[in-house]
Amino acid sequence: MQPKSRNIIAFLQSKGWTLAETTAKYFLLQPPPYIQFEEPFHFRIPRSEAGKDTPEYLLRLAFKIAEMYELDKFDLLALLSKNKGELRHEIEAQQRNLEMKQSYYSAVAMAS
Repeated sequence: MQPKSRNIIAFLQSKGWTLAETTAKYFLLQPPPYIQFEEPFHFRIPRSEAGKDTPEYLLRLAFKIAEMYELDKFDLLALLSKNKGELRHEIEAQQRNLEMKQSYYSAVAMAS
């Protein structure tokens, strides 16, 4: 499994991280206000995944993020490694499941 830069960015942005700067090689994301570091801190996300050391760098980055958010590193790695189509399919399946549960609980509530 290989994490993808765009998935790492999307995950961090969902947690409140913002794009601070874009350089020739990296997107720099800064933490949300509720995460404090003693010194200024950014995650550097490679703009290109073609670099020789990029796969290892992204893997280590995924593990650091998992540690920071106290997530299972292999679960996060699996999520960050999915392509856009896989993520869309998974989200749509979860939405259908949620809708089915809501319909069920509504029917149970009406029957009571």
